[in-house]
Amino acid sequence: MSHRQYRSLIDLKQWGLALAIIMAALPCAAQAPADSTRSAVLRTAVENNWHVRLSTAEDSVGGRVVALEGGTVRLIGGRVALGEITRIERQRKEGGGAILGGLAGGLGLGAIGYMLAGLCESGCNGAREKGLIMGGLTGGVLGALLGNAVAPARRRWEAIWP
Repeated sequence: MSHRQYRSLIDLKQWGLALAIIMAALPCAAQAPADSTRSAVLRTAVENNWHVRLSTAEDSVGGRVVALEGGTVRLIGGRVALGEITRIERQRKEGGGAILGGLAGGLGLGAIGYMLAGLCESGCNGAREKGLIMGGLTGGVLGALLGNAVAPARRRWEAIWP
């Protein structure tokens, strides 16, 4: 065997060893980020008190995440093994008439309170401002309640993992 052939055989063995190490490490590298990402999302859910739905191959469990205990996720509604989770969704509320109702009620009753306070004839120091503030606060609260009753917020599920 010549020096060149011997050298190429050594290079081939080194490349083969490097390839074997990479192939052995691939399954570990593919699983580690998924578990760490899943854990990070669930830790965020615990910190922010999110209502989540955890899907597994067989079932879905919903509720607030109470704790992450080792490889188990503890919800108010049950427990799920971290490795079995295939999808994590977060409940979001959007729309609704509370904000619009609060603004309309606050502006409307605030204006009425301001105008009615203008009818005061004696001892009226700051009556218009008090009428505006009290009417605005009362109208804002009542308008928000009425707006939410007429057009409640819609709930939807937003996928947050994967």
